[in-house]
Amino acid sequence: MVWTIEPDDNADLIIPEGQGDYLTAVASGCSTIAVRGASLAGNQRVQDTILALGEGRRILVAGDNDRAGRKFNEKIARFCTDNGLQAHILDIERGGDLTEWRQIAGDSWAKEFA
Repeated sequence: MVWTIEPDDNADLIIPEGQGDYLTAVASGCSTIAVRGASLAGNQRVQDTILALGEGRRILVAGDNDRAGRKFNEKIARFCTDNGLQAHILDIERGGDLTEWRQIAGDSWAKEFA
């Protein structure tokens, strides 16, 4: 399953792994595509959505800070670059995923995430 939201058509596009991180990205004001789990990184519907929404944007891939998340990041980033899209892997600086990082960061989240 793929969910999308585009608060700003000119914004970066963040692709986190999972529903919780999707909600964290949306709450942070980001244009977002969520992938239900790391194993769906190569799913055709996911790839079609990335192609449809990624043109002309900087894509930030934000898989979890674990082995599966790193594979997710690599697979999505490789797909993007193979299709002429600008992709970057967002390193989860603290915690196991985007949501944990936000919880740990507290009031400094906006500065750390910017």
